[in-house]
Amino acid sequence: MKQIKKLKPVYDKNGTYRCVGLFLCDLCGKEVIRKTDQAKRQNSCGCNKNNYNGGSKSRIYNTWVSMVDRCNNKFSKYYRYYGGRGIIICDDWFNSFLIFREWAFANGYSDKLVIDRIDVDGNYEPLNCRFVSYGQSGRNKRNVIMSWPKVNIIRGLYSSGVITLAKLADIFETSESNISFIVNFKRWKS
Repeated sequence: MKQIKKLKPVYDKNGTYRCVGLFLCDLCGKEVIRKTDQAKRQNSCGCNKNNYNGGSKSRIYNTWVSMVDRCNNKFSKYYRYYGGRGIIICDDWFNSFLIFREWAFANGYSDKLVIDRIDVDGNYEPLNCRFVSYGQSGRNKRNVIMSWPKVNIIRGLYSSGVITLAKLADIFETSESNISFIVNFKRWKS
C-alpha cells in the first residue's frame, strides 16, 4: 500500500507507541488508516482479493507480480533475461497495480492473452506493451536468427505482392516489426 499522509502517532492495545498513516489500497484504491509498519507488509486493505477485477488470485494481478518479479528480483530465474539486461517497469506501473490494471483493461487484456513488449529490448511501459496470443509473443523474441539468405527470401516474397507482413512473420517465426525492418532495408534483429 502507498502512504498518502502521515497521521498523529497512537498507542496500540499493548501500550506501544505506533506511527499511523493514511494509505491507498493497491487492489481497490480505497483509502484506509493503518499502522505504518503493518501497511508496509500489506498490499491491500483486506478487500475481496479473489474478484475478477484484480484481486491477488486473479490472472491480471499475477501478470503484474510476475512482471515486477522478473525485472526486480535478482533471485528470480528469469531476472537475467529482464532486470539483468536493464529492462525496467515504468514508475506508474511499478508503484501501483491499480494503474497497471486500468491500462490493461483499456488495452485489450484478456485471460487468454499475455503481456508482450513490442520492442524486446524496451521497457515495460504503455507505449511498448500490448496483449497478444502465446504464439505471437513467442515470435517476438531476441533469439530469432535472421541470416542473409532468409532476408533475401523475405524481401523477394514481399516484393512479389502476394504475401503480407503478418504471413511472413508467421512463416519465419519473427515479429511483424522485424519483417517490416527487413523489407524496408532497415536494421533488423538478427
